[in-house]
Amino acid sequence: MELDAGWGRVAEIDAVLVDLDGTLLDTEPVWSAVALAIADAHAAQWSDEDDLRIVGWSVPAVVALLASRGVPLGGVVEALHDGVAAELAALPEPPWRDGARELLAAVRAAGLPLALVTMSPRRLTAVVAAQVQLVVAGDDVTRPKPDPEAYLRAAVALGVPPERCLVVEDSPTGAAAGLAAGAWVVAVDPAQDVGRALRLAELPLPALAARLGGVGPRGAVVPGWTPDGARAG
Repeated sequence: MELDAGWGRVAEIDAVLVDLDGTLLDTEPVWSAVALAIADAHAAQWSDEDDLRIVGWSVPAVVALLASRGVPLGGVVEALHDGVAAELAALPEPPWRDGARELLAAVRAAGLPLALVTMSPRRLTAVVAAQVQLVVAGDDVTRPKPDPEAYLRAAVALGVPPERCLVVEDSPTGAAAGLAAGAWVVAVDPAQDVGRALRLAELPLPALAARLGGVGPRGAVVPGWTPDGARAG
């Protein structure tokens, strides 16, 4: 499907692939808090800079960082998963990011296939899994983001070429994975520096949801790609 966003660039979008942590759910602070608790339990160093550094990282990458600070490897993966699961279970409702539910509803209304592509384990995807056609989780891949494996797997499973997929991400790591897969990418967190690329645009999640919601079945308005790769306004 040809989609003219009005910025001199036509995009072909037949599916939407969306990240979880930091994109649909505000769970990055939860992961950071659990990593800090594990570090503290072993008298290991953990800083505010580390909180920012692990945004978009896979669990093995976070474990490797903790190990480099002196945390024993045994049981760390389970401790991270259990800690995040417990923190989320204690919340009165899922920590949806502003515009996330509207985005999911708009994609469904447009009739576009929708996949959740996350480096979190599958056990932590239940709150969103029921609202998408496909989940590719961290335990489904051998190479985490920024490698494109997860997005390529999702595109193949949906039967859509990656270059006709829209990836919605918050972090530089995730955006890089989407670009490496050959997809169109919208970065929705203005606080993250995702760089510049021909197939990359930046737009807050509520604005993206509103644009996707403004079209009919099987259509989507794709924001702000320009031939020189400049950022969308």
